[in-house]
This record gives sequence, structure tokens and C-alpha cells, in this order.
Amino acid sequence: MSQSAFSDQSRMAIYTAGDHRCIGCGRPDLTAQHRHARGMGGSRDRRLGLPANGVPPCGHGTAGCHGWTEHHPIGATLLGWRLATGQPLKAPFWTRFGWRRWTNDDDPDFWAVAYVDHDDLDSLASRLAAVDTFRARDTCWH
Repeated sequence: MSQSAFSDQSRMAIYTAGDHRCIGCGRPDLTAQHRHARGMGGSRDRRLGLPANGVPPCGHGTAGCHGWTEHHPIGATLLGWRLATGQPLKAPFWTRFGWRRWTNDDDPDFWAVAYVDHDDLDSLASRLAAVDTFRARDTCWH
């Protein structure tokens, strides 16, 4: 297994972050989406396999909310489902329950999810517009 692949433990933490449902639409067919992309062929960067580098959308790379993320990188970045280069793993991400963030209290082996206050979002208007765009998406993604 590549060091950047999600372990079973990381995958379970990622699924728990969405209450075992897709963070976008609530469907149960989950995948673990890398927020910082691994790139073609993976990477040796261990941080890419941490739970905080993941979110649980439904579908896969071409369908479902995972597919939407791949086809709409700007919107997905505003939702926190993708991270721009240099963006920290603790950056907030949107779920159908509200904004959340990964926390670890400086323990690299333990990651949990916490709710986010709106004051913690850098550009609330842009992020909320991305949420509206996602919600108005074409149903063909499923």
C-alpha cells in the first residue's frame, strides 16, 4: 500500500466525519476523497493518507458527489472537499450538517471532527455561494 493511501483506520475516521453518509447528499455509497490530491501513481508523503486529508462523498471519480468534486475543482475547493497547494489539513469543509474541521490537538495519530463557527471561515460569502451551486447541481451526477 502506498504511504498516501488511506488505511482502514483512516477510512473509518473519514466515514465517521460524515456520519457514515455522503457529506453532500446523504447517500450511503461512500468513497474516501483525498483533499490534497495524490497525483498520478500516488506519493510517498505520509500526510496524504491521514484522515484529515479525506472527506466522504458518494460515488467515485466520475459519478456522485465524488465525481462532482473532480469536475468542479474551484467549487470543491470552496467547499473544502479539495485543498489548494499549501492549504492546511485543518481547513474547514462543508457537510450537509454544516461546516466541520479536522482537529488533532497536535497528536499526529489522532484526528477528530469538530463543528466550525462561521467566524472561522475565511470567505463565508464565497463558500456559501459554492454550497448553493453544489445544491443546484444537475442530478445527472448520480
